[in-house]
Amino acid sequence: MPLGDLTFSMINRKGISLTLELRGYMNISHPGTQISNPGYLKQRIKLNPEAFVDLYQFHNRNFYSDPDAELYTMNGFLVLAADGSDVNIPTTPETIAVYDDQLAFSKMFKKKYGLSPEQYRKKHDDEHTAQ
Repeated sequence: MPLGDLTFSMINRKGISLTLELRGYMNISHPGTQISNPGYLKQRIKLNPEAFVDLYQFHNRNFYSDPDAELYTMNGFLVLAADGSDVNIPTTPETIAVYDDQLAFSKMFKKKYGLSPEQYRKKHDDEHTAQ
């Protein structure tokens, strides 16, 4: 299994059995091709876990680096995922070190919308309730 497929399939796990995960992934990405559980696990064990740390840090650095990035909201909440998943970024020393500033997102949001995320949410909650 190529590295791109391996990492993508690992990141997009749905929490079902490995057999079903692999069958679903391969049906979508490589119809007609199959991979065995042992074959997948053999490839996965070769992957350095630090790769995911680098991917995580790269994604988070880029997410906050563009002050002109479009921030999508719905009912006063940021749309960070469209599949129903939650995005929880913990406030840890490691996370803060990556962002250089604990309030980087709030500052970027306030610059774009003129309100803090909390004020924005409250305003939209009040508007939604009034309707």
